[in-house]
Amino acid sequence: RCAYCLSSMEIKLRLFDPARLYPEFERLIDRGVKLFKFLDRSFNAHPRRAVEILTFFLERLRPGMCLHMELQPDRIPELLRECILKFPPGVLQFEVGVQSCNAEVLERIQRRQDPEKTAENLAWLCAESGAVVHADLIFGLPGESMESMAAGFDRLVPLAPDRLEVNPLKLLRGTPLEKLVDAHGLVFDPEPPYCLLESPQVSREQMERLQRFDRFWEIFYNSGHFTRSLPLLWEGEGRSPFACFTSLAEWMYQRHGRAHGLHLRDLVEDFFAFATGPGGVSAEQLAPKLAEDYQAD
Repeated sequence: RCAYCLSSMEIKLRLFDPARLYPEFERLIDRGVKLFKFLDRSFNAHPRRAVEILTFFLERLRPGMCLHMELQPDRIPELLRECILKFPPGVLQFEVGVQSCNAEVLERIQRRQDPEKTAENLAWLCAESGAVVHADLIFGLPGESMESMAAGFDRLVPLAPDRLEVNPLKLLRGTPLEKLVDAHGLVFDPEPPYCLLESPQVSREQMERLQRFDRFWEIFYNSGHFTRSLPLLWEGEGRSPFACFTSLAEWMYQRHGRAHGLHLRDLVEDFFAFATGPGGVSAEQLAPKLAEDYQAD
């Protein structure tokens, strides 16, 4: 029922008969299919059913097989955890839509989700399971301030998901979000992809900075190129990953005027210059980590 999502237009959750599903899965496996992507918005809406489907594949697991599904982050009970732990590392890929860590914001967009349980489950998935975890945050949700967004980001980054998407809110025609536009003073770009331009809590200039933040976050974090070195920016008590990375993103934008077409070797040199300068990281601490990252690629 999330206000920004087209799936909110479909009220009823439909469940296919397992007697129909499993023979189809079996035929695909026999034909050599290795990548299965489940399109359910919440694969674990019924945890016991999710366990049954996962168990079916676990019993037929073959080298190179991968299962990709979207999970409701606050609904991972013990029986589902036990099943997930049975899979070898990398077989399961989970999209975990957090969107916001602010309970009031979640209620405003009709997203039924417990932020505390979400954080607990995400921490478990990242630390204990062998699943590849992609988490999502949306910047600019109705009523959410920069401080709230920063707090949510800072809460998720230490959990170290494999990817953390930070995308601006978009207005899809026909979604309930259209009814919230005037009430919450939201201004969207009339051109695709219809991104939020400003709100009463986030100015147009701040939204532009967030979009730059998003693009450079893809380059430095989600690419996996700086896995060992990037966390040094916010290492230490009281340091904010959001504030630290915002500084890096703005420094990079002032230096290049763009967030595309940048060679990895140049990115490494730029990161070293920023981290050992404005970033406050010692060269002795950074150099070996950065060298490992570069050699890994």
